[in-house]
Amino acid sequence: MYTLQGEGMRGAVMAKLIWGFSAVSISVVVIIGMLVLIGSWRSLRTGVASFEGTLPPLSRGERDAMPWIYAGLIVTTITLAVLAVWTISSMVSIGRPPKEPPLTIEITGNQWWWRVRYEPQGDQSRIFVTANEIHIPVGEPVRVRLISNDVIHSFWVPALTGKTDLIPGRINETWIEADKPGVYRGQCAEYCGQQHAHMALSVFADPPDRFQAWWDGQLRPAGGRSYLQSLR
Repeated sequence: MYTLQGEGMRGAVMAKLIWGFSAVSISVVVIIGMLVLIGSWRSLRTGVASFEGTLPPLSRGERDAMPWIYAGLIVTTITLAVLAVWTISSMVSIGRPPKEPPLTIEITGNQWWWRVRYEPQGDQSRIFVTANEIHIPVGEPVRVRLISNDVIHSFWVPALTGKTDLIPGRINETWIEADKPGVYRGQCAEYCGQQHAHMALSVFADPPDRFQAWWDGQLRPAGGRSYLQSLR
């Protein structure tokens, strides 16, 4: 699922940041482009004075333009300060989930696939492992523990969360949450070898009852017995 608004708390906050920065960037390009065109047009009309050696004194028009330069510096400084404060406050607001996640998913990056281990809180008997496919319950925060077995990878599901690196010898954590059912595409966002482009994953956000049914199905072998029963 592709969305321009983001899904869940993290996705929505980061989408606002992206659109805000994009709007400011586009505005800067348009304003500077207009000023360049206006300056070029005026130079063609009035001609550009040639000089050798020292710079000529400022003309009256150039002196009149100085307040605009100062105003531009002030507006730029204020804009950058506002963007910095907005970014920091947004990152702080989504740094931790709103409540303790009942589920932890351990994702291990390999060349070139994802190993996904599900760990329910307080019940070690219901742990299982899948690959390249993640299921989460809608409306619940899920802790994501990130590990790499070989090189640096980067876990990225644009609609749900930003990029978090998987670094060999280190464990990084993030969290994701979806507020509506759907399938969200993820990708390794760090070049990790020849098959990097194929290192994709899918996040399925299921209603709680369907998520529970899917979970139970993963623990039930084809013969009908539970996974633990099959080990006895």
